[in-house]
Amino acid sequence: MDLWIYSEDFTALGIVDTATSIIWANRFRQCGDFEIYISASAAMLDLLKEDRLVIRPDDEMVGIIEQVKTGTDTEDGDYIIASGRCARSLFDRRIIWDQTEINGTVENGLRTLITDAFISPAIAARKYDRLTLAEAHGFTETMQTQYTGDNVLEAVENLCAANNYGFKVIRQGTKFVADFYKGTDRTAGQAVNPRVIFSEAYQNLQSTEYTLNKKDYKSVALVAGEGEGAARRRTVVGRSVDQSGLHRREMFVDARDISSNEGEITDDDYIAQLAERGTQYLSEAPIVKSMEGSIEPNMMYKYKEDYFLGDLVTVINKHGIQADTQVLEIVETWDSDGYTVTPTFG
Repeated sequence: MDLWIYSEDFTALGIVDTATSIIWANRFRQCGDFEIYISASAAMLDLLKEDRLVIRPDDEMVGIIEQVKTGTDTEDGDYIIASGRCARSLFDRRIIWDQTEINGTVENGLRTLITDAFISPAIAARKYDRLTLAEAHGFTETMQTQYTGDNVLEAVENLCAANNYGFKVIRQGTKFVADFYKGTDRTAGQAVNPRVIFSEAYQNLQSTEYTLNKKDYKSVALVAGEGEGAARRRTVVGRSVDQSGLHRREMFVDARDISSNEGEITDDDYIAQLAERGTQYLSEAPIVKSMEGSIEPNMMYKYKEDYFLGDLVTVINKHGIQADTQVLEIVETWDSDGYTVTPTFG
């Protein structure tokens, strides 16, 4: 696998084509990351520097080098490990500077956060000319919430998780383009798109590990906003199930940062904003069901031809556990053992 290294202004600087191993992990609604392990040389030390861009000709994800390690090994010689996160990590460099109210579609809200932080900020020094937004898709999910001081990446990841959106920051020419998207349903039960089924019976699933984790699950959130003591403004939100008896699991959400601006925001709108915050926190405390598997990369289905990150597929393990599940992560590895693809379904 060849990797192209670019400067921050997208000037091509060189190619990495002798890496001992490459790990390339892309994720649907979180930052991807990568690691390059290569023998040390003066040329590689000069090429693999912090803030350099790492681009694969066959993949949308753009890496940004954030850490460079050098070391010695008595058997294998000197080495360099260059690692970092994908270009979505740009969002981690900004906070939501001013109090921002979002009342409308989730997609427009996400676009507003990016626009205010990078594209058309009130403070000129915050502007980043090389980032733009893709065309809106017209998604209809709605929200009503308020932010002040939140990290942009965390806000985007949480909103995407709550609404099952993915997001990516790809390269187009000398620009980064941010886009929010949804996966395609390729499960066994639908008849619109070509089906993708991973199972041992189809000989395209090498191994699986199924996990069900309820340890951090919460079903009801008490959300407290502005005010003190008994006068503090509160609301309660919950899931459609598990709100009573032994199955009720409560959490407290401190939403004091949500302000009514001394009455400028109506009571109904203020409570709606508190409720939205509670719903977001509940989305971060689900029952976790995941299935990780090693697949045959060239057997029946090929990644980026037959299925893509974020798609819904059907997985059946050897114990008969069947799940229509989403491709949340793809880890591609190149090393002395060859090429492997390890998806995480969730």
